[in-house]
Amino acid sequence: MTTMSALYTEDSIRVQTQTGECRIDLCFGDITKLQKNDEVDVLLVSAFPGDYAATPTSLIGALQRNLGLSVRQLARDKAEDLRRLYSCWWSKPLQKDYPFRRVLCFESNFSKYLTSCPSELVGDVFRCLVPILNNKDGRVITPLLATGDQGKSKPVMLKGMVDAAVNWMKAGLPLRVLKIVLFTRTVTDPNIRPNFGSEFKHTLELFSALKQKYDSVEVEEEEETTLEYDVYLSFSEKDSGVIDKIQDMLKSEKKDVKIFHEKQDLDRDAVWQENMYKVMIKCAKIVTVLSPSYLESAACTEQYNIALCVNRKTDRHLLAPFYIEKVDFLPTYMGLVQYVDCSPTDVTKLTAACKQVVVALSLEVTMVTQKKTKKKPLEDSSLKYDIFISYCHKNTTLATKILNQLTKLNPNLKIFFDTEELKTGNAWQETLYQAIDGSRCMLACISKDYLMSAVCQEEYNLALAKHVAKDSDLQLIPICLEDISDMPAEYTAVKMVDGIGGNFDRVLTQTCSDVVQWLSNSSANKQHAIFQKNQEDIYQDIDVDEISEAHRTAVYTNKNNTADRLDETITFLADKTQDNDQVDIAFSYCKTNSKYAKFMMNLLKRRAPNLKLNDTVSEDHQQIILLDTAKVIVPLVSLQYIESVSQSEELQIALSRHRKTKGSKVIYPIMLSQLPVKPTYLHLIPYEVCTEDKMWSDVVAKTDKLPTHLVEMAKENKALDWFHNTSIISKETALALFSATDALLQIVYNKEEESSSKKIVLNNVVTLKNEILRLQNETFVARAEKFLLDCKLEPSPSRGTVSKLSKPDKIEEKDECTYADDTGSGVEKQLTTEQETRAGVESQQTNMDGDKSGVEKQPTTEQDTDSQDKMHTKNSPKKNKKRSSACDIL
Repeated sequence: MTTMSALYTEDSIRVQTQTGECRIDLCFGDITKLQKNDEVDVLLVSAFPGDYAATPTSLIGALQRNLGLSVRQLARDKAEDLRRLYSCWWSKPLQKDYPFRRVLCFESNFSKYLTSCPSELVGDVFRCLVPILNNKDGRVITPLLATGDQGKSKPVMLKGMVDAAVNWMKAGLPLRVLKIVLFTRTVTDPNIRPNFGSEFKHTLELFSALKQKYDSVEVEEEEETTLEYDVYLSFSEKDSGVIDKIQDMLKSEKKDVKIFHEKQDLDRDAVWQENMYKVMIKCAKIVTVLSPSYLESAACTEQYNIALCVNRKTDRHLLAPFYIEKVDFLPTYMGLVQYVDCSPTDVTKLTAACKQVVVALSLEVTMVTQKKTKKKPLEDSSLKYDIFISYCHKNTTLATKILNQLTKLNPNLKIFFDTEELKTGNAWQETLYQAIDGSRCMLACISKDYLMSAVCQEEYNLALAKHVAKDSDLQLIPICLEDISDMPAEYTAVKMVDGIGGNFDRVLTQTCSDVVQWLSNSSANKQHAIFQKNQEDIYQDIDVDEISEAHRTAVYTNKNNTADRLDETITFLADKTQDNDQVDIAFSYCKTNSKYAKFMMNLLKRRAPNLKLNDTVSEDHQQIILLDTAKVIVPLVSLQYIESVSQSEELQIALSRHRKTKGSKVIYPIMLSQLPVKPTYLHLIPYEVCTEDKMWSDVVAKTDKLPTHLVEMAKENKALDWFHNTSIISKETALALFSATDALLQIVYNKEEESSSKKIVLNNVVTLKNEILRLQNETFVARAEKFLLDCKLEPSPSRGTVSKLSKPDKIEEKDECTYADDTGSGVEKQLTTEQETRAGVESQQTNMDGDKSGVEKQPTTEQDTDSQDKMHTKNSPKKNKKRSSACDIL
């Protein structure tokens, strides 16, 4: 017999599932007496629609009296309101003092409440737990719903709740513990069974019977699923015209396609729609046709939820939503599932979507099969491939020819051919990254459409980084499918196979043959041109971490040319219209790194008091909502972060949202520690700041003072006292994070220039290298111009050289740029400085471009210097003698 503080556990039902053991506890006591160390994720309450009165006999009343927790107040600021669909809403995260993290309130409308059976009412609650738990293990506590002021029968509601819980648990809902609490004041000691009398006799007998029915010690052997249908069509009857078109399109692509399109209504007496589940589990694809009428249908939304469970249980990525008409209200959890946008009922888009579904059905080698047990992101992946075919879906025909030729030459090849982009938003892109990491060769089908696809470019960038690495374990072979006059520079660093026009079939045969031979004996076929690398190529042996750090250093140096830049303490005011529901900055971090998140939040609040931040890490659906709506997402990436399944999923969602959102930056990633070699993609994420970069120690060494805000924080908090070495955060890290807050405020307050170009979430190493040269050149020119301005010369707008002399100021006796000789020697001195500076700029430009060998000799000689020194009078400042050329200064 198990116990917990403040509650007495009478009995438990153990439910064995494919993902582990789940448990249903029947408890007695007072939920409001639950101890903090027995915290649960969700508390269920029930209410009449819109009525949150704290009555003496309701749980809502007890929460108000005993904990000071007002459900009415929570209802005014809901995290998600799904009453239109499931008669439920849930709250935002509660304060840490409470023993539950959030409240889920069930309030069926009157007509449904009066006409529905109890089991149907209970079903809505478990449907809501799908998005709340969001694939994460959870603990839920609840009274017997609707048995208080609403007057439903306790045994009837208990049976409905247990039946629903067992079925949803077995279907894949990660509900690890469900505690059903019968209210009684007689529990004084959780270890002593209270005297119930006959009040709960029938309820206890019923639970005992349910235990005999459901309790199990061993996992039931999962029956081998035999696919009976290719496609399950989930749709509203109001969209029947579009459904007929979809069926015709599918049949035109695959004549023998098997489609399940029968109407499946809700079983109003069942809490779990077994009839839907049994059909869906036997389908290769589930196409949900999203429209306003679809969301208005209880049967359709239930089918969508069942599809999510099947998707999770089988891990086959079988859900394929078609979005055919604009929907005013799309639940957040549905929005996190990637769909094909075919609105407004675009026949061309529908045809393309149907082709993708059929290709996925016909090409079994494209299916990515993962083990059912969820692995940590850093564990060795089973995604190992001989060849990864990277292509834009508009070039599917040509890419398929490559696949067929490779398979013909060697049927045993393991090939990744991803025709399935219809996967959950937090899974498909990581699968792509891991598959490339585990591939020996990538064939990239380059076309104009390929260059327009952000995802295709990211695949190429990842493969390129592995190809040019010193210890390369991937061979990148780009194949050009069409004439591209303005081929981007980053695609010219690797030899490209010419497959344009009539060359394609010939090149296809030869290239595939060479690749297959190379895979069988990688050293034997290295002589072929496509496998050879130019020994003089500058894009070889590139270390991603080194070049990324060099790029961050160049960016920082370019923006901070003056020493006093560090002490800039701008206070940002709320000069923009605030969205009351939108968080400005959402932090994603693991608990180990909470000190860094809190430090940044404190600093941000000092500089912008009205800024809206997420002040806690949520482990449930609320964090996903924040990532889906926040203006900027800040992942604090470290080894502990990427080892966490939850944080890894959050990172994927942030990357995906950044790619799709137009305008300014959505993601501002910060690296807190060095990362393992793999996954490789983690090293290509465009980290704006890395606290371990060497430049921060250099900045500290050259800086006598800290920014004002950091000094104030050190005075107020001993944990941040850098002056007495008691800080939990190093001075270098503090300066790095201070720099990050400056950039974040620029983004939030729209000070940063918005970009209209595609957002790529993985860096291209060739682009980084070229960008470093450009930034270094800009930095040099800017410093040269500043030097010239100090000399009272006007710089040329096009380069950092002198175009003409500025009009001299009135000459004073102690002016450091004044010379006493009034016979023209002062002008000669200025001209000499101009020549020296011009030579310095040209010399630096020559070194940057690498087009010339050697450095041009500066025209100033020792003899010139000696003659110039004689021009000084006794009144000239001595420091004039130290002033030389721009190169000396820089």
